Amino acid sequence: MAPDSKSLNILVVDNGESTTAPVSVVLKQAGHRVDVVHDGQIALSAITEEPARYHLVITDHRMKFAGLELVTGLRKIAFPGKILILSASLQPEAEDAYRVLGVETFISKPFDVADLRNAVQKLTGPEG
Repeated sequence: MAPDSKSLNILVVDNGESTTAPVSVVLKQAGHRVDVVHDGQIALSAITEEPARYHLVITDHRMKFAGLELVTGLRKIAFPGKILILSASLQPEAEDAYRVLGVETFISKPFDVADLRNAVQKLTGPEG
């Protein structure tokens, strides 16, 4: 789902404020609208109510309601947006599971600002 303008609606899902705060700042500085939740179940409920609300979901892998559970739920409701995994410790088996679910973009924590900006642009640009 490519947005009509460069400003995106992005949901950041991570149980750590030390991740959500800087990610939000970077994305807002780029002109995007950002919502943050610290629980995957809350994220899934919000998106289930309005699946087309977000162009992009950025989620951690390790949370109480894991990123893999969130992505599986998003695929079940046919979420039309893109998904980016931002995680400090992603094992190859987990990355493979995400790939099966159509996720191709992964960024390691701590993240590089340029890597985050580039990944968002690549995922949501004209070719994304």
